[in-house]
Amino acid sequence: MDIYNAVRRKANIDTRLAPQLNDINKWLEKLCEAGWSTLYEPTPGEEIRDRFILTLCSSWQKQLIAEYGDTVCLDSTHNTCCGNNDEKIFLSTILARDHVTGHGVRLAFMLTNQESHYPLEHFLKWLRRACQFTPNMIMIDFSNTEALAIRKSFPNLIIHISYCYWHL
Repeated sequence: MDIYNAVRRKANIDTRLAPQLNDINKWLEKLCEAGWSTLYEPTPGEEIRDRFILTLCSSWQKQLIAEYGDTVCLDSTHNTCCGNNDEKIFLSTILARDHVTGHGVRLAFMLTNQESHYPLEHFLKWLRRACQFTPNMIMIDFSNTEALAIRKSFPNLIIHISYCYWHL
């Protein structure tokens, strides 16, 4: 229990270090000043339900996209946290394998409170536009939603979609 309390105290301190960044737009502005590519907007047609998309990619991640972005994995994590209205928040991450270390490296992130293909499609189109992301192969969970988002995001590219064996 002592470890739990120590971690909780540290988390409380860390989240209070930048009270001026409580507004997400201020936080994104700071990230942009530091060279990050970001996008935060309501999901079109879903504004009344407070649906949103938040995407993040740092300058060093953009360099990694250029180096490793041809073969990637799209991983979505459900119930990452809860939003302001206690709705589920989903985290999607684009990952690649580092050619030197063999370890996974994160290339970009998206947070959303909408479970459909649209946020993923918007995320992938944004990555293509903002970070010159043009993969040849994307491995996904056994998800029709993810496959649809990929096909709609890159209609003029032939992208091989591989399914994770563990999820089959």
